[in-house]
Amino acid sequence: MKLSEQEHKYVSKMANILTDPQIADELTRIRIDLGMKDKVTAKQVLCSRHNQNIKKKRGRSCQIDKKKEN
Repeated sequence: MKLSEQEHKYVSKMANILTDPQIADELTRIRIDLGMKDKVTAKQVLCSRHNQNIKKKRGRSCQIDKKKEN
């Protein structure tokens, strides 16, 4: 199941706070609470960030890379 518009917004809000697997786990928990059986994967979160042009710094940090693009 694809991510909803609200889930994409959640990814963009939480990208600088949580790692992709943590975001996926939280979205999966929310879906289960709503009665949905589909899980969210870290790859779905990564693709969502990529489509929104949100890049993270390398390493274990949750920080967003704020380099200006030319």
